Amino acid sequence: MQYRGQIIPLVRLSEVIPARAREGETPSSIQVVIYCEHGRTVGLVVDRIVDIVEQEAAVEALVPRPGVVGSFVTQRQVTDLLDVPAIVRAAIPGLLEEPELAAETA
Repeated sequence: MQYRGQIIPLVRLSEVIPARAREGETPSSIQVVIYCEHGRTVGLVVDRIVDIVEQEAAVEALVPRPGVVGSFVTQRQVTDLLDVPAIVRAAIPGLLEEPELAAETA
């Protein structure tokens, strides 16, 4: 995918974190959330973006799941808080390494 003049890799969130399948939905376009770390950019392909909320919340780690830090309640909905760096590292190993570390291991 092209983003701000660069080609960036995409990670399908549904392939890294299993979720309930939505039957009968065939999207005409994809929803992508952009994540940047150490100057590296990746797009997370999500099923849908419901809302964007900025809120401080107490996160509860109930049942450990890969890629999920915990859950919290926002707007009366239980919401999972994703561990985005862990998700990206699982999908594309080495992508988010700091530039100095990548040069040392090469």
